[in-house]
Amino acid sequence: MYSVVSKFAGFVLVLANAFAAPAPAPRFETILSGPISIGDLSLIAGPFGSRLSAPVLSGNLSDTSGNLVATVVPNTSADDGVVSASGTFFPDAKATLQWIVDGELAYLHMQGVGELGVSDLTYV
Repeated sequence: MYSVVSKFAGFVLVLANAFAAPAPAPRFETILSGPISIGDLSLIAGPFGSRLSAPVLSGNLSDTSGNLVATVVPNTSADDGVVSASGTFFPDAKATLQWIVDGELAYLHMQGVGELGVSDLTYV
């Protein structure tokens, strides 16, 4: 009896999910932007594409009004990631920032999906 009831309940849940409205697409908002200098790229071939590694040399981040809010601390940051065999880039960047307002440090870990060498948004 238990087996029949649990199978029926599972079937009902699968049907309910099949007819449920899809979740809305996420909306992202730019909060910081700016130029970042990247050092020489190192690519290592792997079974699903290539592993990328590059130092983040310097950079400035500004808010949406264009006001400088942070600088990248030199020699403390790196951009890693995977370039899939199909060409999609999955960045995995880490950056140490120093806030202009108080001089305090922050550590950001950023990930995204895009194309290697194309300027686009990275989602944190």
